[in-house]
Amino acid sequence: MTIGNAVQRKTLVHVYDTHGKNLFVKAGKLHGFTSSTVVLKVGRLLVTYSETGRQIAATSAS
Repeated sequence: MTIGNAVQRKTLVHVYDTHGKNLFVKAGKLHGFTSSTVVLKVGRLLVTYSETGRQIAATSAS
């Protein structure tokens, strides 16, 4: 599975694969994405998710 796009819709971020299939939806503000990760700002944290939607890291945002 490869991330093709991530779209901010109000308070939710919708993440899609390269074929446009919805992979997962998370609450937060889209900070950035690569083909294998999505980074969201959630409160004062930057949270990194894998292409399956599993949280893999969290760091404080400055």
